[in-house]
Amino acid sequence: MLKLLRICRLSGVCLLGLVALSGCHSEPKAFSIDGETMGTTYTVKVVGTSAGDKSELLAAEIDAALAEINQQMSTYLADSELTLFNRSDALEWIDVSPATAEVVRVAREISAETGNAFDPTVSPWVELWGFGADPRQNSSPAPEKIAKIQGRIGAHRLESQNQPPALRRLDVGVQLDLSGIAKGYAVDVIAGILESHSVQGYMIEIGGEVRATGVNANGRCWKIGIEAPTVDQRGIGQVVELRDASLATSGDYRNFFVEDGKRYSHIIDPRTGYPIDHGLASVSVIEEKCIRADAVATALMVMGPEEGFDFARQHEIAALFWVLNRDGEFEQKMTPRFSELKAGEGVTNP
Repeated sequence: MLKLLRICRLSGVCLLGLVALSGCHSEPKAFSIDGETMGTTYTVKVVGTSAGDKSELLAAEIDAALAEINQQMSTYLADSELTLFNRSDALEWIDVSPATAEVVRVAREISAETGNAFDPTVSPWVELWGFGADPRQNSSPAPEKIAKIQGRIGAHRLESQNQPPALRRLDVGVQLDLSGIAKGYAVDVIAGILESHSVQGYMIEIGGEVRATGVNANGRCWKIGIEAPTVDQRGIGQVVELRDASLATSGDYRNFFVEDGKRYSHIIDPRTGYPIDHGLASVSVIEEKCIRADAVATALMVMGPEEGFDFARQHEIAALFWVLNRDGEFEQKMTPRFSELKAGEGVTNP
């Protein structure tokens, strides 16, 4: 279901380029498409001399692509590819779509790069803690139940191939959760659709994951506001000018439950089986492709304020960290690469 609107509901980012800062003056050659997908909202802003002539065609193609990705990678749809894979305990190769095979390949790659801080097989623990497709229980599971699942977790327990596209679990009970990477992939897919129609200026946002190319209707870089990680109010904590690059944010300040005065985040550390428990509230990452930005942001969020920041700095990742200090206030920490890009005239392909 698509509607041509100017403003969307936001998550993790504030799309300044959609409102006053990209202000459309007399007859701007631009249009917006927005709707709902993957349990969240999306907005696509298109700019170009003939953009308006293709609005209906692009809206239809984008709608179809998002519906297909959801059918492939959703853990909430009973008949999605991912759900059917998770229901099976077969140890032989299972045919999947090229898209699912490719996303799992990238997920396994990033899992290896980050020491399993990002892991697509974390699904059993996510479900156990009540943050999956099943209704939330708002209670912490017994330690023995967490330990029992350990043998089902780990990207090394899974194989993928692109030709022909297929997945194979190496241990019974291995299940997939691609929620930390699928939205980023979907952003890249939409970018491919727009570029196939020779669109030179666009901004895409799905649930807080963003990719921008070219300039806005005023001929300027797209300005993206990164949300401050506060629970009781929404506000912009940082602004970046994004051009030919992607921005993804991972945070734990909206989705959690409290038991006996203790707060349990929806982000599960795949290395321990427990929700993250540290002072890092959110991480924003700039990469060329949104699929990588999405997964890397999740990995850094799992690592925490010290390990994550050191990892990002050592690997020259452009990342912004929001850390809760001893006074109960949030402080921003930028990696050198993020500071360099922020200091430039516009954040470009890193």
